[in-house]
Amino acid sequence: SGQRGSSSTSSQRAWPALMFFIIIFGIPWLMYKIMTLLQSPSSPPALPSWAVPSEDRLVGRALYDFNSNRSDEMSFTTGETMILAPQEHQPRVRGWLLAAKDDKVGLVPNNYVDVLGRNSDRKSLRNVIEVDQTD
Repeated sequence: SGQRGSSSTSSQRAWPALMFFIIIFGIPWLMYKIMTLLQSPSSPPALPSWAVPSEDRLVGRALYDFNSNRSDEMSFTTGETMILAPQEHQPRVRGWLLAAKDDKVGLVPNNYVDVLGRNSDRKSLRNVIEVDQTD
């Protein structure tokens, strides 16, 4: 009966130490988990300035479908238009172009893309054709 009393006394002594470790390690961990759940999902990285559509961007049109599983490559379908990066931003990888479409940026095979020229050049050409046709 004497041992029984000593085991209950030792468990009573361990209780404060156990609570101390739960408080010191458990509460901060729990707060970290709650904070990460409450944070909004991280916004996608901002597009580079050349990838934002405007009048003076180099544009290409997809000649074929291209499906990629790689994160650094961009998939597209035949006929889609894309903005091509300026020469100074192009990678030094033979046969690939850096392009953007629909808020995505990635490498595309250059033989799958027909480079159409600058947006502003295409619009001025379209205006000339329309004027000629109305005359």
